[in-house]
Amino acid sequence: MYKSEPPEVSVIQLGNGSLLCNASGFPDNISYSRWEHKSPEQKHLRYLDGTERGILNFHTLDRTRLDTTYSSDGIYICKVVNHMAKDGDKIFQTGFANVLFKGTPECLRETVETDYADDSTKLQVNVYSSSSLTNTWWKSEVELPVKQSPKHKVTITKGQTMVEMYNQQVQLNTTNVVLEMSGDDKQDTRSYRLEVSNDYGTSYCTVILSERRKYTIYNTT
Repeated sequence: MYKSEPPEVSVIQLGNGSLLCNASGFPDNISYSRWEHKSPEQKHLRYLDGTERGILNFHTLDRTRLDTTYSSDGIYICKVVNHMAKDGDKIFQTGFANVLFKGTPECLRETVETDYADDSTKLQVNVYSSSSLTNTWWKSEVELPVKQSPKHKVTITKGQTMVEMYNQQVQLNTTNVVLEMSGDDKQDTRSYRLEVSNDYGTSYCTVILSERRKYTIYNTT
């Protein structure tokens, strides 16, 4: 006579970035189902195959659609089955982890607002980052002295930005960096670049304004 124990399941992020579905129970005849990847807001994104030992190795996955850090971030759920040796019953249990991967900041969306009454312009860049940010605005190749200049003001807010991930519309938490420029005359350059850095590197987002305040966006890393 023995007493079965549901498997205790947790998800551990290993040093190489892979995920381990850590399961224990009695009996220990455990098998692993496919992993499920969800967005931070619990929306299903995809299923992924792990190893027989419960490891999800991102280095062996098809990365053709993982060209951005936020495409990999999210909630990862593993499901294990504890096979009962005598009566053939199965006990299912799940574990999950909210995972953020190391990556440079990503410029997701840029908007430009112009007030023709006072000839002022507001540039806003929504940035995704897994760690805290620092920012610097540049005009052409010259850093804007935003702390000393009465013509420029930078504000930082938190918000959400809609992106597409695996054919799903997903809201991501973003840092919104806003540059307000007043008294912007026609002789000023129309090229502005935002430099954003986090613990893992630096990215750039460039906005080029035409004379009529139309704009073109260039993202570089």
